[in-house]
Amino acid sequence: MVIGTKSDVANLAWSGPTISAVTGQGLDALVGEVRGLVEEARTSDEQPTQYVVHRPTPEGIQVMRQDDGSFEVLGRQALRAVALSDLNDIDAMNHAQERLQQLRVPRALARAGAVAGDIVVIGSFQFEYEPDT
Repeated sequence: MVIGTKSDVANLAWSGPTISAVTGQGLDALVGEVRGLVEEARTSDEQPTQYVVHRPTPEGIQVMRQDDGSFEVLGRQALRAVALSDLNDIDAMNHAQERLQQLRVPRALARAGAVAGDIVVIGSFQFEYEPDT
């Protein structure tokens, strides 16, 4: 089924059915036709025997050592944890810190060789690394 609007008629050599969103011309017929097609598809198709669920693969985090000796934490989830928090608010800061803990950022920093006092950058946020004791 091919449907055109009045602008299609004006711009092309259109001879098929037309609709108008402004006046409603042709919409009842279009809705009826689409309903018929949907009902036909529902009755003619076999019901699925299984379903496929698509879930995004977790990206994780990555720690990169920069030329200046600082460590940059990369990964959508870590960047998001910092970017969506008002880090001037202590509760928001604690929430961001908990999220980074869940993502195992401190562990990844330690594995990358970060020691107390090293500069860590996550997005536009930077801080001095303090290892967990």
